[in-house]
Amino acid sequence: MTYEAGRTLTEKRQIWRDAKKFTLKGNCLYYLGENGLSMRRVILTEKEKDEVLTEVHAGHFAVKRMTDKINQRFYWKGITRDTQKQKEAMEDALIVAVCGQSVLYDTTLVS
Repeated sequence: MTYEAGRTLTEKRQIWRDAKKFTLKGNCLYYLGENGLSMRRVILTEKEKDEVLTEVHAGHFAVKRMTDKINQRFYWKGITRDTQKQKEAMEDALIVAVCGQSVLYDTTLVS
């Protein structure tokens, strides 16, 4: 394995340990996890991430359940944060879609 110039011995050892958590299969990179038993596809682009989030959100799960579903098959740093953002964005879009305005501020609903 080659390292970029200026890496300390400690950094090189950490890179080596981290590298053991990944493997290539075909043209895809997979995360093996700490125990090496689970194999999850590493998501590398924002486009792929958006596709996964949209697909999982179509099931209308809560954030925890959506995150669990994604973690079964995929890996990227910040899955929980991105799942929460996706859920909030979808909820905002739904509120705006209801009669073109927020039902929370619709005065016609107040008697």
